[in-house]
Amino acid sequence: MKIIMNTESWYTLNSKYNCEHIYGMDPHTIPELIQTITPEELEEKKQIYAELIHLTKFFVKKLFYFLSEVPAMIIITDDNCNVLKVMGNEDLKKKIGINEGTSFSEKYAGTNSIFLCLHHNQPIQVKGSEHFHDALHNISCSSCKFSLNNGLTGTITLMTTVDKSSSFHLGLVSSAVDSIEREMELNNKNKQLNLFNQIIINSTKNGIIITDQNGVITDFNEAAESYTGFKRNDVIGYNIETYKNEFKCFSHYIVKV
Repeated sequence: MKIIMNTESWYTLNSKYNCEHIYGMDPHTIPELIQTITPEELEEKKQIYAELIHLTKFFVKKLFYFLSEVPAMIIITDDNCNVLKVMGNEDLKKKIGINEGTSFSEKYAGTNSIFLCLHHNQPIQVKGSEHFHDALHNISCSSCKFSLNNGLTGTITLMTTVDKSSSFHLGLVSSAVDSIEREMELNNKNKQLNLFNQIIINSTKNGIIITDQNGVITDFNEAAESYTGFKRNDVIGYNIETYKNEFKCFSHYIVKV
């Protein structure tokens, strides 16, 4: 007697059960990705997630460099499985029918890595026959959840074809998410530091002029405006050499290195 072992994970088996017995789905039909948010709500969400989307675009370029021979697509969702951004292979995008604003909730899309990743709070790869719908058996998806200091959560997913899929794709996505989270945390700390510096600069009675390494003025506080007679907006972006004669009271401190 030949015993066939089912190697699927418990969460995909549970999801398939839900699809069939709770949602009444037919595995032989094509899943219909439903748009559950309005265009206005989508634009509002994209503004909220704007910094993350911008940083993801940067890391996607690096990711696609390593996957140059692989038809791949990156999907960014919010914490409710709503697609906020799709980047990558257009043929794959059209084949699956993924558009911004569509939902990967289990009750609409069937068994998928995005819903499972958010539901179980762990990186998840779903490929081939692990999907409930037959139409997705040639697709592999690797999803990782991001959690930002401002409370925003969601997923970043790498989608490709089964024949080009690899177990290391999940590691690539997880590594990219870690890098994005660290970059956003650093940006947030820099913003706080800049705000703190601005408060100090504007509260002192000393005139402060800040330049970059090329001598271009990047900051000019209120006291400096009072001492020099120049307005901040008039000098920002100009080289300090331009005003050496006007700033005679301290021009001898300005040394070109």
